[in-house]
Amino acid sequence: MIPVIGIPYISNYELLDGSIAAITSQNGAAVIHVIDNSPALGRIEHHHPAVQITRPWQNLGVAASWNLIIKMHPTERYWVIINADLKLGPRAFDIFEQGMKVHEMMHFRGMHALAVRSSAIQKVGWFDENFHPAYFEDNDWTYRAKLLGVHIEQVDGDFEHENSSTIRRSDAYRAENARTFPLNERYYERKWGGSVGHEVYTTPFNQGGSPRDWTLDMTRLANQSWKE
Repeated sequence: MIPVIGIPYISNYELLDGSIAAITSQNGAAVIHVIDNSPALGRIEHHHPAVQITRPWQNLGVAASWNLIIKMHPTERYWVIINADLKLGPRAFDIFEQGMKVHEMMHFRGMHALAVRSSAIQKVGWFDENFHPAYFEDNDWTYRAKLLGVHIEQVDGDFEHENSSTIRRSDAYRAENARTFPLNERYYERKWGGSVGHEVYTTPFNQGGSPRDWTLDMTRLANQSWKE
């Protein structure tokens, strides 16, 4: 059994419900921790005993939600984090359980589902919350892991996924993502001196220090927040 499966959520409750059902039907996790980033009128309820729900006062974004899931279960050896629109199949649980005995970090393609050990977080650091609310936080962590010698294993997963359901199903979120995606992309390029796969710098912004280092830019965070 996986100790913790974390699920950041913002919209499309029926997909989240299906994701949770796929876990509980397999008795796949001791704790299913949902970060409910949805607007106030969309606050979710779920009464399965394995489900825990944390409700921030606004959308934390992907990186901050991933970080919070880990921080709220600090004694676990590893954590699995999945998209709310993803259903894990029966083999997926065994893939993660067995893989985490060998690897420090592994993911199904695109980091729609990932597992990370505490040792990897210690080496690479937290996900950079300046990539807000979504996109490029996974590329950033992957590049930092490469610089710091942490191997990330990509595996074939057993899952169903409705890709990018948040922005595909909402005109408002699609418009906001069209605004914030290129800003996150440019932030990545400034941070590493090139686009994904074409990085030049070995420390953030070529300023020395460690690849782990990042400081939250509160002005950027406010500007990047999606309008509900």
